[in-house]
Amino acid sequence: MRIEQHAENTEKLYGCRAEDIHEWIDQYFDTERFRHSVRRGFLDGWNPFQHRRFLHYSEALPKVLEEFKGKYSDDIIKEVFLQHLKDDYHGYIPSRDDFDNEEFLRKYHRLF
Repeated sequence: MRIEQHAENTEKLYGCRAEDIHEWIDQYFDTERFRHSVRRGFLDGWNPFQHRRFLHYSEALPKVLEEFKGKYSDDIIKEVFLQHLKDDYHGYIPSRDDFDNEEFLRKYHRLF
């Protein structure tokens, strides 16, 4: 899901776009590599979901709370963060351990 889509969704649900939070969560996504891979049909073996391993898990909540402390309330930060994960994982909130689980990766990341 694109940042704009995440922001529109959280605006509807919580009255706050919080694009900066969504960008922070997706900061390791390589947009240029994604565009290149789309042109090549993902034949280079790059997995566009790999960036999620860094901040797309429930245990990253303290990090995002610290990052945006004072800009938003803790409740809004938490809701936006968790909603981003739910959006990306069809309602599921992954844990850090999920990223070592082949079944999880196949289900949600469609390994390339």
